[in-house]
Amino acid sequence: GIIIKDPQRFHLRRLMWELMLTGNYSVPAVAKVANEQWGYRTRGNKRYPSGPLSRNSLYHMFNNPRYAGKIPTPGQPGVYEQASYEPMVTLEEYDAVQDLLGRRGAPKLAPKKVFRYRGILLCGECGCLITAEEKHKRLVSGRTSTHIYYHCTRKRPCTQRKNLTEQDIEQQFTDLLSRYTILPQFKDWALEMLGNQNERESTDCTAILKSQSRAIEAKHGEIKELIAMAAKKLISHDQFSAEKKRLEKEIKQLECEREDTKKRASTWYATAERLFDLAVHGRERFLTGSIEDKRTILLALGQNPVILDGKLIITPHPWVVPIEQGYKQLEAEYERVRTLPEHLQQGLMEAIRLMWLAIGDDLRALGCEQIIWVGLMGGL
Repeated sequence: GIIIKDPQRFHLRRLMWELMLTGNYSVPAVAKVANEQWGYRTRGNKRYPSGPLSRNSLYHMFNNPRYAGKIPTPGQPGVYEQASYEPMVTLEEYDAVQDLLGRRGAPKLAPKKVFRYRGILLCGECGCLITAEEKHKRLVSGRTSTHIYYHCTRKRPCTQRKNLTEQDIEQQFTDLLSRYTILPQFKDWALEMLGNQNERESTDCTAILKSQSRAIEAKHGEIKELIAMAAKKLISHDQFSAEKKRLEKEIKQLECEREDTKKRASTWYATAERLFDLAVHGRERFLTGSIEDKRTILLALGQNPVILDGKLIITPHPWVVPIEQGYKQLEAEYERVRTLPEHLQQGLMEAIRLMWLAIGDDLRALGCEQIIWVGLMGGL
């Protein structure tokens, strides 16, 4: 049948939901306000005359998904059809009331909420996860405002009680990323330096690969000699088995090392390029990207992000430390030089480039293994 809004009672019933959403009223208290202060009376019919709203009727209203625009499908528990009429409450408000009802609450309707930073952060005191939850507050205007708060799960003893809003956490993240953000020109200079190193690394990797291959061939030769000795019964079966097992283990280890060398030769410069691209555009991507984008950026910049006393703390990877320590002064000088006449800029820009490359020596000293490891951990 067609459901029509009751013009006399719709608004009052909506106010009952809003009272519940404040968290300051029990169901009996809401019924008392409605009946005694608002003079609410139910619609009467031949079987049930009009009268005050009972507690059971109010519980039934708060448990009824139809008020959120969801009509249960007969014979299919948990399956709902979308109603064509105007819902009295949102899915989130309906679910919030079910939380407040506790054991008497009905199953929730809204899809499970995905919070941006849940699962990324740990508590800096007890090591538990930082979780998130929505809070609903009734405003003086009668509307309901929703806020997201983050806090420690406190599954272990912990004194941390401060709740942080999602906006506060995001601001702390962007402030952190600002410390490691560089201008595109500095990226180009760094990659020029690393490109020169890449040529040297390629030569070194080729020599290492040849050496590792020779070592593997030598081990295979030892196994052949071992088989010949066993065939002539110069060694026992137990000696043969033990020695063959040892040599096969050494070959496997050498093959793994050779694969690591190949990976280093082929990926380290490309990973370094992506890392410096992240240093240029990471803050912007963090603000506009998906949850997975945010996670990737954080893993590339550092590890162990924690919240302690309301502050975000992250241990930066060694590759970003030189940027934080020496870049900002060079950026300020770079911006100043750009305002000078062109005939003065060239020499001063070269001086800035050389100072930046000196900082880059600290990055180069990390070696390509560190760059590859950061890239793999950060999903780059």
